[in-house]
Amino acid sequence: MNQADAVALLPRLVLGVVMIAHRLDHWRGGRIAGTARWFTGPGLTHGTLQAWLSVISEVGGGMLLAAFWRPRPAPEPAPGPDPVEQEAS
Repeated sequence: MNQADAVALLPRLVLGVVMIAHRLDHWRGGRIAGTARWFTGPGLTHGTLQAWLSVISEVGGGMLLAAFWRPRPAPEPAPGPDPVEQEAS
């Protein structure tokens, strides 16, 4: 693991763990009913369903974020002359 990978790893792991812990607290802490009330407050009709979907999506997103911590590789530069080298000559 090079230094850039290590730097990318820390915030993704921290954010993933925080996301998982936040929603598991709602699920296991018995606060789904409160979250459902919060969703129905502005007039949404399926508060309980939306509360469960928020738990599932945030736990799943946190797991994916922590599991796939490597960023995508940078794209290869386009073929052709380098504009920096052309300016120097």
